[in-house]
Amino acid sequence: MDGMKLWQKLLLVLAVVALGFGLWYTFSGEKVHQPDRLTLIDVGTGDRYFVSTSGKRLAIIPERNPDTNERSLFPITKDAEGHWTISPLIRPAFDEYEGDKSAVVDQSTYEVKPSDSKPKELN
Repeated sequence: MDGMKLWQKLLLVLAVVALGFGLWYTFSGEKVHQPDRLTLIDVGTGDRYFVSTSGKRLAIIPERNPDTNERSLFPITKDAEGHWTISPLIRPAFDEYEGDKSAVVDQSTYEVKPSDSKPKELN
């Protein structure tokens, strides 16, 4: 560092301080909650399923229904009013789905009407 000019030394110190602040800012603060399971609905029947998100399981959307072997399971979320809807990130894939979906899903609002049966665990 003997051959460095004063402004170069200051710039190096400033870079180290900025790097330290950036690392601190990135790794401090609230942690994002990761759900331990995902709720899916069969858009043809209205049956709900739970799938575990722990481990290394890969979910391909639409997921395959274990009873019918059809790819008709889409993720749903419950809003503040308690209505179930197709997850916003999945709506483009849902729009491309060619199977029967009109009996369970309101296609203008993406609100779903699940059946009254108890949700099943999907392995």
